[in-house]
Amino acid sequence: MQRFPEEPLSNPRAPGVVLRAMIYYPMTNGRSIAEILRLVSALQTSDKYKVATPEG
Repeated sequence: MQRFPEEPLSNPRAPGVVLRAMIYYPMTNGRSIAEILRLVSALQTSDKYKVATPEG
């Protein structure tokens, strides 16, 4: 079972900046702007209200 660190990993190229989400699609697949906007909204909601934001 993979365990994740309690604190997010810092970015060595930009100290103090934390990578909170990464979306990877192969170049042959399209991009979903709606999904990216949902992710940004979910991160903002999590920050503001300290809640989980599952998809769906």
